[in-house]
Amino acid sequence: MKKYRAHIISHSHLDREWYMPYEQHHMRLIELMDNLLDQCENNENYKSFHLDGQSIPLDDYLEVRPQNFDRVYKAVQEGKIKVGPWYILQDAFLTSSEANVRNMQLGHKGTERFGKVNKVGYYPDTFGIYGQAAQMMKLSGVNNLFFGRGVTPTGFNNEVPDSFSSKYSEMKLQSPDGSEVLGILFANWYSNGNEIPNDKVNAKKYWDGKLADVIEFTPFNNLLFMNGSDHQPLQTDVTDAIALANEIYDDVEFVHSSLEDYLKELDKEIVMSDLTTVKGELKSQNTDGYYTLVNTASARVYQKVANVNCQDALEKLAEPLATMFFDEEKYPHDELEYAWKKLIQNHPHDSICGCSHDSAHRSVDMRFEDSIEVSKYIIGESIKQYTDKVNTKGNTDVSFTVFNSVGTTKEGAVEVILNYQRQDFSKEGFQQAKKNMESIVLPKLIVTDFEGNTIDASIQDLGTVFDYDLPKDEFRVAHYARRIKVTLVPSVLPFSWKSFKVIEGTNNLNTDTISNLENDIIKVDVNTDGSISILNKKDNVSYNDIMKIVDQGDVGNEYMFGRVKNDKYIGLTKENVNLTFNNDGIVQECIIDATLKLPKSANKEDLMVEKIALTGFYSRETQRSQELVDQKIQVKLSLSKNDSMVRVNVNLNNIVEDHRLRVLFELGHTVKDAQVDSIFEVTDRTTTVSSHWKNAANDQQMSKFVSVSDGIKRLTVNSIGLAEYEVCNNNELYVTLVRSVSEMGDWGHFETPEAQCLKQMSLDFGIYVSSNENSNYVYDIARDSLLENKSVQLPTDMEGTMNVNGTFLNVTKTSDFAISTLKRNETNDTILRGFANDDGSVKICGKVTETNFIEREEESSNLTYKAKEIKTYVIK
Repeated sequence: MKKYRAHIISHSHLDREWYMPYEQHHMRLIELMDNLLDQCENNENYKSFHLDGQSIPLDDYLEVRPQNFDRVYKAVQEGKIKVGPWYILQDAFLTSSEANVRNMQLGHKGTERFGKVNKVGYYPDTFGIYGQAAQMMKLSGVNNLFFGRGVTPTGFNNEVPDSFSSKYSEMKLQSPDGSEVLGILFANWYSNGNEIPNDKVNAKKYWDGKLADVIEFTPFNNLLFMNGSDHQPLQTDVTDAIALANEIYDDVEFVHSSLEDYLKELDKEIVMSDLTTVKGELKSQNTDGYYTLVNTASARVYQKVANVNCQDALEKLAEPLATMFFDEEKYPHDELEYAWKKLIQNHPHDSICGCSHDSAHRSVDMRFEDSIEVSKYIIGESIKQYTDKVNTKGNTDVSFTVFNSVGTTKEGAVEVILNYQRQDFSKEGFQQAKKNMESIVLPKLIVTDFEGNTIDASIQDLGTVFDYDLPKDEFRVAHYARRIKVTLVPSVLPFSWKSFKVIEGTNNLNTDTISNLENDIIKVDVNTDGSISILNKKDNVSYNDIMKIVDQGDVGNEYMFGRVKNDKYIGLTKENVNLTFNNDGIVQECIIDATLKLPKSANKEDLMVEKIALTGFYSRETQRSQELVDQKIQVKLSLSKNDSMVRVNVNLNNIVEDHRLRVLFELGHTVKDAQVDSIFEVTDRTTTVSSHWKNAANDQQMSKFVSVSDGIKRLTVNSIGLAEYEVCNNNELYVTLVRSVSEMGDWGHFETPEAQCLKQMSLDFGIYVSSNENSNYVYDIARDSLLENKSVQLPTDMEGTMNVNGTFLNVTKTSDFAISTLKRNETNDTILRGFANDDGSVKICGKVTETNFIEREEESSNLTYKAKEIKTYVIK
């Protein structure tokens, strides 16, 4: 019997778009698939091809070669092409929890029309792995995870593995809830069996080295060799090369294999208890600090903002509103799937990470636009289901409904746009309609609920506007309307709606001139240099002189920040800041108009020389230009009644190149770790840099928020798409606003001038100051507090079956259980998914069972959960 069994896995890592535009990569995929089908049909020794863990390559291929559907179907059915379980290979940290689930669901659905799903957890090139990966795999019916980054293999030596190291390439990966799967690290990368020689001399030399490389990191007899690499063309003589290798070696059996067969063979000799257990996130925190490529979190930040807006539009608005108001049989499954596909096509690790060719990112922009427009349509249609059924019999006042489609009672002001009056063109023509609307003299107006209680609200006359309706059964209806904007702070329960009226009356709002922002909960003083001090009056906690905008040079690339040697921060001073305060009685604002005098760019000639020479970003000597420009920035702070968050909007037209603009929060105390919103968890990350860390920066990713505490008081920053933070010196928190660079980076010289982000950008974040004891409350509301509430004007005097106030689903939680989705599954059952920060339970109205990520099989549930568990409930 031979000592070793070498499994040769034919594959190609298929980045859908990267250093070339999408269609360039697409056409090479067509050629690869053509050759692969020929091999499957004509080479009886060709075992299988691993299609990179994705199902979308089949869609992309058949878009061009639809006539080859039967050939593809036969190859997948016979196991010659291994497909799935993913739709695409996503980035781990820049995609939402639900986006990861939908990626798995779409991968299963896309694969099942051809054959069996390849149950291999495949993350070959992902830039770090989220901590809940093991639990997420198990919830998807997958018991393994193959990955390339985040753990250092030490091999057979006396070194004691630390928390991010393993002696072997095989290990146990454990999620915070205790779930475990077998982890296989590509210790010699996913190309360690690429381009196998088919002549004896070169084959012997090749295999002597390759065998030694793999045996260094495994004690097992089953050895893994990945026969492929990035966009690798098919090795058409691989079976001949394998036959030759079997002739050369007496103690090794070389087989053309699959990852499934490799796992089956490995399972016969592996003892899981003997393996190193690696827990939580795999982020290379104890390696050199470069190669999880964390600064992709700030590359092309405008696309990160678009991504979060698209995710929220689907997860937090379109799906729950459709679930709340569509009849089950009319739920828009197909439309939602189409929007999800458009969005998830932007989630590969070189697309959402902002580290591709400029042309590829123009395609990304278009897909974001397509996805969110479909979501807007579904949101509108869902709300129309409500307005078609609502009962307003006897009410002729201007009225409206505010919806809360998330699992928390949200804080903050809501702006509602209403037609006070309107006139269709069909009555008197468009010119007369406009005159009629302009001649209206608005009376003094107030807002009440339907029970007659006065609600504090400001009302603004927006003048006369053109608009139109698109009825389902007749031609479009154009009109002019006299518009008003109502701003109020409603309290609407989770998954509920509440209605209000606009009637004549006089409000008692305090609109006095202000010099700071203050409500019953917090007080915000704005300093002359644009920084702020915040006092939480209820918790008696304050942070002083925080939120300073600072700039530094960046001579790195789309993947990594490159610090300019001897560079100093440039910040705002009172000489270049102007403050303006506004108060409408509901929302208080401070507008900070500021100018930063910044170097126009890096020294272009010096930087180009270093880029062409492929000088590593960490070794570059290029300095910033001596030419200064005025970078104007407007920061708008807002605070509404009953809001515990200061809302911040930063608006700028970026005219500076090769720089990084950040917000600095000087904490005034020491922190040892940060609590960060990540995929299905709030994770604790150390802020202490390891002795192994070589990188000059310690940037990290966040989903919706980062939070730091000294055990007594806590500062939390949440955002829409600002995904990069850094804790420096254990007492400074930075959040990146903009990072401008000019090259892709990685393996060659690729200019990407559009990555300089020379454009208008609007960036939103919020600031919470609280006691440490209130951390779970802050986490819960911070996830969705920046999301806009939807509203609609009600029809007048209409008899219907639905109440103007109501709740679709009543969910009571005993601890922090973050709801990630309310939707319907394929059989139209209501699905509620979330994750627990602490042990606890939920109460949900209705008959409730539990299911997995694929949402097909059900089991009974007692509605209790452990800390860090992910739960998917089916509600009948």
